[in-house]
Amino acid sequence: MQRQRWRLAVAAMVGVATASGVAMAGEAERAPPPIALTYDAPAVCSEAQLRDELDARVAGVRVAADAAVVVIARIVDRREGYLVELTVIAPGAPADRRLFPPSASCADATDALAGAIAAHLAALPAPALAPGEEPAPLVRRPQARFEFGSGAELVGGDGAGLAIEAAYLRVRGPWWAGGTLRLQTRSETAAPAGISMRTYGVSDLLGLARVCRRGGPVELCGLVGAGLRQLSDTTRYSSYSSLGGFGAVGGRVALVIPIGRRVEFMLWGETLFLAGQPTLYTSDIGSGAANLIIAGSLTFAIEPAAPKSRRHP
Repeated sequence: MQRQRWRLAVAAMVGVATASGVAMAGEAERAPPPIALTYDAPAVCSEAQLRDELDARVAGVRVAADAAVVVIARIVDRREGYLVELTVIAPGAPADRRLFPPSASCADATDALAGAIAAHLAALPAPALAPGEEPAPLVRRPQARFEFGSGAELVGGDGAGLAIEAAYLRVRGPWWAGGTLRLQTRSETAAPAGISMRTYGVSDLLGLARVCRRGGPVELCGLVGAGLRQLSDTTRYSSYSSLGGFGAVGGRVALVIPIGRRVEFMLWGETLFLAGQPTLYTSDIGSGAANLIIAGSLTFAIEPAAPKSRRHP
């Protein structure tokens, strides 16, 4: 009798363990399948926000470039709001394409996308993963911006000059990187004792590489580059000019003020340290080793053509 009781107890324990194993296997089978995701959205709609919202809804979701389930998510900026389009292509099923009503903000648009993607994944069977398969990052849409700005160049005690620049930058992960072309000009007129009136001029054409990191409304940048400087010394009776090169390195801090979905105003200050710049022997204008620029720029977001899926053009 006692032996039968032990047998029953052992059988019950084995049954419970087997049921637990089956349940755990069932949970593994219900894990979300990997997806090949193409994200196409305006620059102001953060990819990281979509990833966070999707991860919050589907724990353990994996993105792999060669996954069988293809998800194409698009957000389009229109006058009536942000239009959202989602296409899901899974093996053995017709492509499922959905359009959503306009959203008032990018947060609402990415929330709608994440919820729809999660619903699709919950309804799909989980395909087996190859051993050792690593998740791939999202396919990023290129993001870029043009900048046009001008401001005052404060040059030590030699007065002020004008700085005009244009720049093009693209996203590199959390950083912006690109180039700036700038024209800086300044002049002064003086009448030294016993000498006729003369005008001194300095014009710099600068090419700068810029790397920036934005946090909230503040952007910090580092700059390095080189330029050409034209000097002029003009009197009533004579004129002198020369051309020479120099190097520059510096930093910038900017305050970003959005004024539209694709347009921002940036108020920025910058210090440039100059090396090897030519100077006029008859004037101190442009002879400082550093200068300070206070300026403002309009920034326009660029949205390149949407990429096509490699599997499904």
